[in-house]
Amino acid sequence: MLIKKEPLGALPIALESEDQVSVKGWLREGMDAQDPEICMLMAAAFERAEFLTHRVWVARGVLMQVPDFSYLRYLFDLSPVTAVESLEYLDPSGELQSLDPATYRLASGMPDSIVPAIGTSWPSVAKVPDAIRIKLKCGEPTVPASILQWVCMRVNTAYENREAVLPGTQTPLPDAFVDGLLDAYRIDGVM
Repeated sequence: MLIKKEPLGALPIALESEDQVSVKGWLREGMDAQDPEICMLMAAAFERAEFLTHRVWVARGVLMQVPDFSYLRYLFDLSPVTAVESLEYLDPSGELQSLDPATYRLASGMPDSIVPAIGTSWPSVAKVPDAIRIKLKCGEPTVPASILQWVCMRVNTAYENREAVLPGTQTPLPDAFVDGLLDAYRIDGVM
């Protein structure tokens, strides 16, 4: 089965953001020359935090393509969903249809889900891997302090140790030394 989730654009890490200022302060880096590298490391750290917690921390748009409506029941790796921008499907004859927003609702939870509105049901769809196409807005409005601290620690480690092994040793950089900061935010039952 194809489950395709694509960010609509690059991970939006802004140089002027509050988070960027916090990370630069953590790194004790006052010069702007390293900003592109710091942004890259921040994006990688947030991507890792999202992978480990199965939640979206940096608000952005996502396009999701799935074979049928049952995949909308549990939106793993996309919570919190803040808005459904559009929901389209291929009907059994292969014609693209837009679903009226009045016929479904966003059910908040961890994970979020999209369910038919009361008194409605999902329409029949074509038997193809990308029959459902949904554009979502996902992400937390603010990043919790422990997540930002985790990002700062990950960025600092990567910034100070730009190789895959510790200098002068054959010891790889520890992968999970600060991952405990994410534990309170993990969605249980997701591998």
